[in-house]
Amino acid sequence: MYIEAIVKHGGDLGIDVTKTQYNRTELRSISMTHKGKKWIPNWITHDKDRRAGVGVFFIPEVRDYYGLHVGFEPETDEGVDFDSVVETADTAGV
Repeated sequence: MYIEAIVKHGGDLGIDVTKTQYNRTELRSISMTHKGKKWIPNWITHDKDRRAGVGVFFIPEVRDYYGLHVGFEPETDEGVDFDSVVETADTAGV
């Protein structure tokens, strides 16, 4: 699933995975890392409701997925200070 790929590879690529909008350059770097091709899935690029601007797409599912798997829910679209994230059982080594 592409949402999982964004969360999995985003941090390594310097992409904030707690936001809701992603530009074409960010998504192409995710695609190259994930599948070795620059193509962004059509369900993102062809859905007019996902367009936030020229070359920018709404993908709120990324933040939701990240929040569920890390154990917090961001309060804003501005991103989260990763140093302040509370440890969960996965990150605390329990």
